[in-house]
Amino acid sequence: MPAVPAVLPFTYPGQQDAYDATPDGPANWQDNVTRADGTGEVGIQLFTRRGSAALGCDATRPCSLVVVPNYGRPQGATEDLLDAPWAWERRTVVPLTFLPVDDACPLTGTSLRVEGSPVAAHALASWRARTCTLDSDAVRVDYTSIGEPQTRGDVAAGTTDVGLVIDPLDADAAAERGVVYAPVAVTGLVVAFQIDDADGKPVNDLRLNPRLVAKLVTGSYRSGGDPAVISNPVNLFRDPEFRDLNPGVAWPGGAPGNHPLLLGDLSDTTLALTRWIEAGDRGRGASRTPERNSVRVTGLN
Repeated sequence: MPAVPAVLPFTYPGQQDAYDATPDGPANWQDNVTRADGTGEVGIQLFTRRGSAALGCDATRPCSLVVVPNYGRPQGATEDLLDAPWAWERRTVVPLTFLPVDDACPLTGTSLRVEGSPVAAHALASWRARTCTLDSDAVRVDYTSIGEPQTRGDVAAGTTDVGLVIDPLDADAAAERGVVYAPVAVTGLVVAFQIDDADGKPVNDLRLNPRLVAKLVTGSYRSGGDPAVISNPVNLFRDPEFRDLNPGVAWPGGAPGNHPLLLGDLSDTTLALTRWIEAGDRGRGASRTPERNSVRVTGLN
């Protein structure tokens, strides 16, 4: 059967192949499965032409999100070509439009020096993109994402104007510098996950307790032939304690280790995590019931 005629992509200066379907940045497609009733969810990323020039989406060039089936072709079985005529005819198109993006900040002039907590990076990025282009009283924010211990030292030494920290400065150092505090954000630690069960369906919530989080953080699950963990479960999904907390789910086989991603520098966020783990361990006392001190975690599916 003939394929649907190719649609020419948006081209941009310096592009080597005008027919290259792979855009800058993340791929512009995402596979997923649906439930028996045809419903389903999948996470996607949206980029304007500033983040992905090959797609060319912006306030003047709208784009579309297209859902194309790959199961149910007339001959049966699955389809591996998204431009197959039968699949493309059954597409669902969701139009996407974008608001204008503000002008970039000027490269000259003085700036407000801010450094500190990496968890505030997104907030600072959104603020400084707007505050520097105000018609009056514009402020150019120079933000550096570093660990809070170094930030406290820099604020005490006067090498930065503003420090974003979770734990406060030493009282004497703060008093000597005349430091005052103002709340910027109220948030909490999040264990984010994206897990599909053994049937390929997304898991929307699960429960973890401090001991399970400690196992993940310390790499206590079996990995290779390491004699220190050779008798431990191969990963989180095989851990009896985890299964007791999360019954009724067909957990996948998973990879060895299940190591989480954490901040690599000295951070108050990491300290808050270890405080929670330590407090949970103390709270268990003589009881070994896995439900004690457990928390429900919501996924990003």
